[in-house]
Amino acid sequence: MDFSIADNLSSIWEYKGHIGLILGGITIAKIGYDVRKGGRFIAHVLSDVPVTRVEAYRKMLSAFRHAKTLVIDFKAQRLAAARYIAELEILLPDLKRLNRVDYDPKDFDQIQANWERLDAERKELKRALFRSHFASRRFGVGKWLWLNFVRLFSRGEKPKEQMATNIPITDIPSLDDSRTLIKHYFDALEELGEATESAFVSTAEFRIGYLAPLYLLTGLINRFGEEEGWKLILNNYGRLIERDREVYSGELVELRSFLFNCWLLWGPSISPCGCERWQCAQHKARNDVILQYGFGDENNSIDVLIKGGKDAAAVRKIKDRLNSIDNTQRKSEFNPIATMAAPFSIKGTFRWGPILGDQVPPAQKSLQGGATTGRIVLECNSESVNEVDTAASSKYYSAYIWIMFCIERMDGKPFFPDARWKNLLVYFEHGNIAEPTTFQTLKESLVTKACSSIAEILKRSADQNRLRIKYVCALDDSFCCPDSGIVFQQQKGILEGSSVHKKETRLVEIMAEMVGRHPEEVLRSGRLLMPSTTRPEGPNPYGSCMLPEIVDEFYLDLRRPDVPAPAAPTAQAVSPQRRERVEA
Repeated sequence: MDFSIADNLSSIWEYKGHIGLILGGITIAKIGYDVRKGGRFIAHVLSDVPVTRVEAYRKMLSAFRHAKTLVIDFKAQRLAAARYIAELEILLPDLKRLNRVDYDPKDFDQIQANWERLDAERKELKRALFRSHFASRRFGVGKWLWLNFVRLFSRGEKPKEQMATNIPITDIPSLDDSRTLIKHYFDALEELGEATESAFVSTAEFRIGYLAPLYLLTGLINRFGEEEGWKLILNNYGRLIERDREVYSGELVELRSFLFNCWLLWGPSISPCGCERWQCAQHKARNDVILQYGFGDENNSIDVLIKGGKDAAAVRKIKDRLNSIDNTQRKSEFNPIATMAAPFSIKGTFRWGPILGDQVPPAQKSLQGGATTGRIVLECNSESVNEVDTAASSKYYSAYIWIMFCIERMDGKPFFPDARWKNLLVYFEHGNIAEPTTFQTLKESLVTKACSSIAEILKRSADQNRLRIKYVCALDDSFCCPDSGIVFQQQKGILEGSSVHKKETRLVEIMAEMVGRHPEEVLRSGRLLMPSTTRPEGPNPYGSCMLPEIVDEFYLDLRRPDVPAPAAPTAQAVSPQRRERVEA
């Protein structure tokens, strides 16, 4: 029996009402399932805010009001909507409520009114961003069924979300405070079977901030928290150095320990180097670079993973901005041009450091932290890192400016081979590294201070025949091995009246020049060892590329019940026990 196409369509049309009900039921069931899934996700991520399960479902349902496509489209990205809601709460957290007792009573009403205005503007911004992000995604039920049928037999990767909007970021400290929420975010994705999604769905935009070719070491306060960090220093550190007076004077023990403690308290930064410790294991990521980006200070910063950041053009763009002739107006006899931070705008996607795996080089592994101590990483392409007009910036970004030495025996062997941090003598200034004249002045001031202090140490009768002091590295000099140096080298300043003559701007060279003319002869007695070449003759166990490892050794020792003892005069190598403990 033959049936025409028209007859078939006519038969199907008789059931149009039933078909509509079925498709409507499927749509309602799908929306209900997505709402439940999204609500659970939001509640998990924001559990510390705190947001209850009921409030999370309310946020999810409220999203439908602000983005109608979440109801109209059968294949609406409702889990993506839940993720976006959570990301907005993390990246643009609600303003903290004011406490009346903190303000002058006569000013509080005005301050409260201003707070309410800002709070309303922030909430409206979140709604506008959400509407904009999901406004254009339209899928009918037929297309959804077809795409899922194709995907069932496809081996290709699941298509990724397309970013439609940028979330403006103005508060980096709040990001650091949100580390636990970000950990919850990726834990929740894993519970939902979405563990492959290792990045936010949103794009964050920093319209102005300072990009610095630095990596922040985790300080005591960040590593252990303010209360425990201070407690470890006050209770444990004295115990760790009580036997150090056996090898040199008590005055030097106290000075060295205070300087190292204070330098590490909030965390200093080191410069990325071209050596293997800055090469990641993942081959396709070996041309990427992780730098520092922040506002005001190195401890108000995040890590930025720049894809292709080691390409010649990308490196040159950053180098030229850090060492621009525009950094000086050439109005004085000596005109420094070198900085270590410059204003850039950046757009990228946030990721959670602990799940980056082998995309992180050994020297920067601390950003992966532990269960909740990881760091936030902004991933972007080099094309998304762009210069900002200096006139629009404050030319202010502060960091520790430091130079480091090793205290060793007269025969060149370390006093503490099993506790390398005990051999380090560090001098530092906290200063502006974004303005070249100030930066140069502070470097010269630091070197003057270091020369005076070292001269006093070398002249002290109790230490005269016991020790010598050797330069090992500085903020602007990794001095780690014969083959590599820091990636973003500083250029010398210009002497007025000449485009050829330059003056030293690196700390080690400033110090070498000052030692040569310093009135204290003891600095030229052979007990202060300054390098004669720009790179060491062999691997330097105290180069700045080794500092992350040395700092980790210190943190282990800070919690150890036993105390590392001074070495016997013949000791040379690190003990197997120490090596095993650090590697573990």
